Amino acid sequence: NVFKSIEIKDKLTDGAFGWLTQFGIKNLQEITERKYMQLLQSMFTHIPDDEKQKVLSELENVEEEYYKATDYYEDYLRSIGKSEKEIQRKLKEISDDGN
Repeated sequence: NVFKSIEIKDKLTDGAFGWLTQFGIKNLQEITERKYMQLLQSMFTHIPDDEKQKVLSELENVEEEYYKATDYYEDYLRSIGKSEKEIQRKLKEISDDGN
């Protein structure tokens, strides 16, 4: 959501900072992260313990697939701690799939 907001803001302002400062971007990101952590914690209280890892893996897959379709996939991979080698391999896979 944060990246989508930045993308929309860039379209509206032709890349100018306009009303959204670096502080504002960081603040929006922190708010969004806290919100999603609370939502996940709430959701996981209703999932049986033996299913939690399966659900978490599925959420991670959905998130990665989402970012693959954006210009922020590389940033996403870095944010989850992938190595540069892993990032380049995944980007190449996408490039090869697109040809």
